[in-house]
Amino acid sequence: MNLLLPSLLLASSSVAAQGDGDAFNASSAPFAGGEGEAFWGSDGDAAPEGAFWAPDAEGSAPSDAAPGEAFWDSDGETPESPAAEPSAAVLDAIEVCGEIVDSHLHESLAFPDVDSLMAEMSISLASRGILMAVYGAKPSPFSEDPNTSVQQFAEESGGRIYGLVSLNATGGNWTEARDEELARLASFLEREAVVGAKIAPPHSCVQLQSETMRDIVDVVSQSSHRVMYIHVGTTPFCGPFGLFTQGMIGCCGRDYVDPQLLEGLIEEYANVTFVLLHAGHDFLEEDSEHYYDNELVDHSVAVARQHDNVYLEISAFLKQPRANETMQKIVNGNLTERVVYGSDVNHFPGEMLPYLELAIPAMTDAGFSDEAVCRTLRGNAIEVFGLPAEPPGMGGGNNETEEPMVGLPTESPTSPPTGTDENGGGEDSTSSGGGGDSMRGREWIVFVGSVGVFFALWL
Repeated sequence: MNLLLPSLLLASSSVAAQGDGDAFNASSAPFAGGEGEAFWGSDGDAAPEGAFWAPDAEGSAPSDAAPGEAFWDSDGETPESPAAEPSAAVLDAIEVCGEIVDSHLHESLAFPDVDSLMAEMSISLASRGILMAVYGAKPSPFSEDPNTSVQQFAEESGGRIYGLVSLNATGGNWTEARDEELARLASFLEREAVVGAKIAPPHSCVQLQSETMRDIVDVVSQSSHRVMYIHVGTTPFCGPFGLFTQGMIGCCGRDYVDPQLLEGLIEEYANVTFVLLHAGHDFLEEDSEHYYDNELVDHSVAVARQHDNVYLEISAFLKQPRANETMQKIVNGNLTERVVYGSDVNHFPGEMLPYLELAIPAMTDAGFSDEAVCRTLRGNAIEVFGLPAEPPGMGGGNNETEEPMVGLPTESPTSPPTGTDENGGGEDSTSSGGGGDSMRGREWIVFVGSVGVFFALWL
């Protein structure tokens, strides 16, 4: 099954094996669990709320594993991201472009505080990132309130993380909650380090031409940060994976996923910048009721060609079949100057750099110019979100050290990127690829299907 989150596949993750008894080991865990019960020990006992642990010899959580302390190994310590050597293509791109901005990050139990997330970004050579708040049909497993959490991360990051806020359009009665939710969205859009809003209609089951969608875009249009991130195209949660992990299936009918249905709003709200996530790429099987044969990529390209306030975003799908086709459609549509880079893979340690390793050769192989590669990796994020032209210094939290980011030059050279990674994106890029021999030698982790309870609606 082709899933949007490769790290959720039963046998598909580039996270390095940590050794016997380490994280994600739950070989005989039951397949069904209540809220907060994913990733429990082999004795079948439910995990404490918010806890990921690996079982010890008795199959129990380590004694010092308190709720909210994510990713313990058998010693009760959090395993670090596996070291990886970036390829020449990545280093050359950073040298020329000046930095990498990852515009698709999520809250994650792997990175429960701002310092851990920034450390992962540094290891992955991303100087800045855009972190998204997401509200789903079930309460967030990551924080009590996603907007508050995302804004706090952004404020404490010293200019390395910016937030996209959202609202709960799925819980309870929308008619009753509408005014309060829209007011909260408007309030958060004016807060420090927030740069726009995000919504995933197939996850929240909001029709693209509904009054709810119009209300949301209208609030964004009247704010100081007029950027609207919208998931278009299908999601694996519209298939058996969603039913198995969530007890529900998302909404992937055309009313929820076809970007052409947004054209009225795009024209009406010309002061809003719309970013179409995943460029409409298909994430369902060919025999699915809602398989569109990548037609929604064509629609995304057509909408962006017609409207200057529309950008395409290339997160997640570069690990999927037909990735080369999607990238080529973007090139054929003459839209390489309006693409935003994002990974959408920071759900587990060690995933961000491998995705970047796919993205750079995927762009160059498809025909992106050197300038377009740099606009995708950095320039368009600065333009769309209104970020400072230069990244901040390295440091955790509110550390204002002026030392440059690890892996980033202090000056921007002028030579073009050279070299490509032989494990680049495309139809054959179903692994994390890239990064040299140290990446290829990693073992793959097998996850229990119930891990999806933590990630449904978080794409």
